[in-house]
Amino acid sequence: MDDVKEFFETLFGDAEGNVYLGWRNDEGVLNQSKFVRYPDGLDLIERICKAHAHEDLYFSPMLYNVPRRKKTTVSYTPVVYADTDQFDPAGFYLQPTMNVETSEGHTHSYWVLDKHTYSKEDVARVARAIALAHSETDEDGKSIGVDPGGWDLTQLLRVPGSMNLKLEKSKADEGEWPVSVRDYNGSVYSLDQMAEAYDPENVAAVDIHVASSMPTNIP
Repeated sequence: MDDVKEFFETLFGDAEGNVYLGWRNDEGVLNQSKFVRYPDGLDLIERICKAHAHEDLYFSPMLYNVPRRKKTTVSYTPVVYADTDQFDPAGFYLQPTMNVETSEGHTHSYWVLDKHTYSKEDVARVARAIALAHSETDEDGKSIGVDPGGWDLTQLLRVPGSMNLKLEKSKADEGEWPVSVRDYNGSVYSLDQMAEAYDPENVAAVDIHVASSMPTNIP
């Protein structure tokens, strides 16, 4: 899946709302952004993504009812998502619909839901339950699991077709890595399936009011 329009259509389906796209200024500060109405603005989304294809380009895996990136303005969250980081996606209890490779050994994972009208709070609980279930550290205390903070409403993830410029030069040629869809299996899940895989009682008990309204852990 190399087409950026297909990527957004796969995640957002027949939902409607505002898509957030963000990128860095010349000083490397992530303070440039544009909201585009989905699905009417798909062509504009594609043009913006192509214009910033050689930069760090981010989006929110949810739709907003007004062009403001806040928890209170999230209207629909049609996917469950995880900043998989160094965790092997094969270890999830349900296989993601899609894994996006953001650098060597690092991915973002998405589970497409069968409808976009689930409560955003319920989707966030499942996303955090996944992050907690697969949060691991090695013997030196270094994180080797899913990013425990990568579940939040308003979370930012990388757009396929862009570049990861945050790398040290030793990790990739010239410190860059092309962000791309590593695999896509077409799976669609109900939120009940997701909760069942991660224990409904645990999911129901997950606290989703522990992070700030604007996550600072930019992948």
